[in-house]
Amino acid sequence: MGRGTIVDVLWVEDNPSDRDLALSLAGEALQGLAIFSIGDGLEALEWLHRQPRPVLPRVVVLDLNLPSLDGIEVLRRIRDHPLTQALPVVVFTSSTHPAHVAACYRAGANSYVVKPTTFDAYLRAFVELATYWTKHNVRCSID
Repeated sequence: MGRGTIVDVLWVEDNPSDRDLALSLAGEALQGLAIFSIGDGLEALEWLHRQPRPVLPRVVVLDLNLPSLDGIEVLRRIRDHPLTQALPVVVFTSSTHPAHVAACYRAGANSYVVKPTTFDAYLRAFVELATYWTKHNVRCSID
């Protein structure tokens, strides 16, 4: 996706099967939203922090288990960078481990959502979180 392109949701998810199927089936429910997906933590940071100054997404949906850089480290680096420090980040992962939940909130997650185990529920959860953060949440702008 090129510079200056509007992206509503940056979805950082390394499982292309789940991601692609969810996006194709949720097309109608997510109509009007621009969703860009990256499967690697380091690539996601490079995309977010590229110059010239990008138009930031309304929300980052972040998995924890990613190649090159795990989700918690991606989250820390998002919070440490002045351009992205106020960007909403929702962790969307299969982990229910209390230590993972605590680490994500300590690192600055705005929300932690456990991926449901059935695909229909997974799809519903993604649509609901994307809708909330792009249509209802009031965004903070730090300059």
